[in-house]
Amino acid sequence: AVVSTQSTGNYSGTKWVAYDGVMGAYTDVDMSQCGFTKIPLVTTALSGNGWQWMSTGATSIYNLNAQKFRVYVRKTHKHNMMDIVNPRVWRIDWQALGYTC
Repeated sequence: AVVSTQSTGNYSGTKWVAYDGVMGAYTDVDMSQCGFTKIPLVTTALSGNGWQWMSTGATSIYNLNAQKFRVYVRKTHKHNMMDIVNPRVWRIDWQALGYTC
């Protein structure tokens, strides 16, 4: 039998890495605990304690496979991105739907 499952996560332990100088940051999201056997359908959102509206890219997914994916965010303001993502506790919320056998 083919079995599909839905898995969600609030990646509160988001570790942001600077990208493109001070312009952006990325994070890798681990969803290996879901047990997907094929690439799932994934949706994302950026949450935190402010200024999310001053960024772009949080819903664009890169390097997607059955275990993980990457999200890049880029600033649309004058501040250094790394001065915002960590103090504002930005995190990626995600939902995945895929096959587990």
